[in-house]
Amino acid sequence: MVCKNCNNEFEGNFCNNCGQSKKISRISFRHFLSDFSSTALQINRGFPFTFREMCYRPGAAVRNYLMGKRIKYTKPVTYLFLASAIYVILSLIIGRRTIFGDALSGIIGGLQHDGNALSSSFRILSWFGKNFAYSALLVSPILALSSRMVFFKSGYNYFEHLVFNIYAIAQQIFIFVLFTIIYAAEEPENIWLQFLPMLLSLLYSLFAYAQFFNSGNIILRILKILLTYTLCLFLIVFAVIILIGIDVVLT
Repeated sequence: MVCKNCNNEFEGNFCNNCGQSKKISRISFRHFLSDFSSTALQINRGFPFTFREMCYRPGAAVRNYLMGKRIKYTKPVTYLFLASAIYVILSLIIGRRTIFGDALSGIIGGLQHDGNALSSSFRILSWFGKNFAYSALLVSPILALSSRMVFFKSGYNYFEHLVFNIYAIAQQIFIFVLFTIIYAAEEPENIWLQFLPMLLSLLYSLFAYAQFFNSGNIILRILKILLTYTLCLFLIVFAVIILIGIDVVLT
């Protein structure tokens, strides 16, 4: 048996060089569900390595993970929950809402002012604002579906797209963590500085996608990335409308 992580030849269930299990297969629903149930609340020593790799070469890092070189990496769902937890806890300590919560509060306030929204829409949007980690996790499958539809020629299955998008979303959250610390003392009055975290998050997304889907013309890839996010936004709006309709019917 040749280890997929370090290429060491070994016998038994685990590599005697790096410790990785021999049972490493392509990412599937069963594999993803197993990872989620066993590691959602686990933090392992792979976090610093994962964070560094996702900063500098996210595309190569996720491809390595998908190819079976997984022992060094924090698993994707764990990484997302860790990023979300750090962001939310830091925001609570500093005494500020998350940027995501601020955005939803603004939307809810505007709807209330105009009197055009149902109470069910307030409940749904409020839930997303108060449950940041779960919101990020719920957005991930929709974004993965969008990238799977747009980059259908990449050869990756849906769950491999899901792994990539979970890692990328988690890393974008760490950008907000950084600016939460920078803006802790006083939030800048300049509107462009206020939107700087979102801008950098968008640029990071372009960077990560361009690295992960690294074949073809770069201009075409950028257009596909923008199409992916546009499609994702459409699907989220559609899903929220469905949820509101269900809530109205049930209440």
